[in-house]
Amino acid sequence: MPVQQYTMYFPQGNDIQVTAHYPGIPSGTVNGKSEFYYKTDRTTPDSDPSTKVYTANIVDDPNNQAATMSQFLIPAADNGTAGAMWWRIDAIDQYNNRSTVGFGTLLVEAV
Repeated sequence: MPVQQYTMYFPQGNDIQVTAHYPGIPSGTVNGKSEFYYKTDRTTPDSDPSTKVYTANIVDDPNNQAATMSQFLIPAADNGTAGAMWWRIDAIDQYNNRSTVGFGTLLVEAV
C-alpha cells in the first residue's frame, strides 16, 4: 500500500468526519480495522496521554466497488486548540498486521 502524506485542515471547534480510502485493500476481503492518530507532532509517542486515537472498521466503499474505506468522527471538543498538529492512519488486518497508509500535518484553523 502506498503511503500518502498531505495536510488536513480542521476548522477549530467543529465536528469533522475523515474518510480514508484504501484502493490497495480489495472489497470483499474486509476483516480489519483502521486507526486515526491525532497527535501534537510526529515525535509524540502513540502511548502519550495527549494522543487521541479513533478506531473504525474497514468496509467496502459504496462508491468504488473494487476498494474499501473507513470513516472517523473527530468531535468538536478535540479540535478546540488552533495550531499545527500531526495525523496518521494505520490499517490493521485480521492477523493484527499494521500498515501506515497515510500521515501528515493537521492544521486546526481558528474560525
